[in-house]
Amino acid sequence: MKPTTLALNLLAAVAMAACSANSSSPAPSHAGSGSASASGSASGSGSQDVAAPNDTTAIAPKVEALASKYPGAALKDKTKLREQVAARTTAQNIDDNVAKDFLALVEQQYAAPAGLRLEDAAPADAAAPTSPGRGVVGINDSVSDGPGGKMYTYIDMGMKILFDRGIAPAYDKVKYLGQGEATWPAVQAAIVELASDPTLNAVDVVINLHGGPDEDGKGGIIAFNDGVVNAAQIEHDLIAAIPKESAYKLRMVYNQACYGATQMQGFVRGGFKTASGTEGEHSTGFIDYPSFVSNWTAGNAFANTLGPQGTISRVVRFIADWKMRQGNSEVNNNWQSVGDASINIDTVMAR
Repeated sequence: MKPTTLALNLLAAVAMAACSANSSSPAPSHAGSGSASASGSASGSGSQDVAAPNDTTAIAPKVEALASKYPGAALKDKTKLREQVAARTTAQNIDDNVAKDFLALVEQQYAAPAGLRLEDAAPADAAAPTSPGRGVVGINDSVSDGPGGKMYTYIDMGMKILFDRGIAPAYDKVKYLGQGEATWPAVQAAIVELASDPTLNAVDVVINLHGGPDEDGKGGIIAFNDGVVNAAQIEHDLIAAIPKESAYKLRMVYNQACYGATQMQGFVRGGFKTASGTEGEHSTGFIDYPSFVSNWTAGNAFANTLGPQGTISRVVRFIADWKMRQGNSEVNNNWQSVGDASINIDTVMAR
């Protein structure tokens, strides 16, 4: 598929969202270049219905499981965040069909041997792993704390394809934490494992989780699978977990969680060279993430990977952003970064 076609199809999907958001009929089964499972993997050929692993009937036992394992405060925050996600999903008029279209477009892009190429990507192929090596941690689970339905399942599947086929090939070593695996201790362990690897010089992190704003002066929160963690806790835990002799390797955090700009200081103060996030509720990830994948792996500076860079995709994103803001004042897709955003995928980290 030509990049321009991808942009126009995304635009059409956004434009159709208002028409389909209030439909009571179930979303049609997905048929693309690969068969997809609810766990977020895609392979082979044919089509298959995508089961929603966290529909409304599954929320109650999940809350009970959290209650038996975590303190009441964490459970309260987690439940509140889930309710907020459900409310903004309705307000933004995003539905299963739009998310399904995103997944189909990603699969079509990757059906071509050349892989993903958006119109604003640099012409060079994705940067190949180099010596000294680099590692990446992918964190992808917007289903577990979503409002149910197939929408976030489709989104996570698309994000996984982009990570597997766009990000991972550009790295020497990869750690991936998907649905149900993305606990905060597991994330820390993955970062520590890569940072402690003597063959690696740099460690990057790519996040697709739900998030919330700073409500207590401790920074914004990210919803990991085992509970909500604020920016102050992220800073504290990273400093405690990462061996001092390896801390210099921590390079970049690309964070798609809502209110990521209120969380990014925790990662930088915890040791990372730079981090990013949006100012409010992030509703254009289906445009932003493919653009990030293309531009980051092509060697562009981190600052130039935050949101589309080309004319067509900027127009598409502008319209999508305007659409999502209607009726929801919390939506703010403006990207921010902290730290040294001039680094790129080839930046060698110095002790």
